[in-house]
Amino acid sequence: YSEYITHRGTTCSDVASSKNNGFCHPDPNAACDPIDLVDGAGDFTDLGYFDHGSTFEFKIGSLEPRKTKRIKFYYGLSHPDGGGTTALNKILSALNSVGANVYSLGKSSINHSN
Repeated sequence: YSEYITHRGTTCSDVASSKNNGFCHPDPNAACDPIDLVDGAGDFTDLGYFDHGSTFEFKIGSLEPRKTKRIKFYYGLSHPDGGGTTALNKILSALNSVGANVYSLGKSSINHSN
């Protein structure tokens, strides 16, 4: 499976790093490089197409015993009804409605349009 990937919000103070590499090990001490070493870090639009995905490392800081910090993650899928810009606008509207300031969008390389 190959896709185009878009990252936004990677300069947010809660983001330690972002990469176009969905195959990184979840251990934060393990090394992981972007698959595309030129354009695969930070914000980018429609990078690809190849099988790459996304990895974000977030800064949550130190936590005292029995203390918590809430982080919300949303995962979704959209069928491109209407296709192109119409589908993208619906997705961006949904992200805005939940206050998502950091996100990754993946689009299939098959029948690729906005």
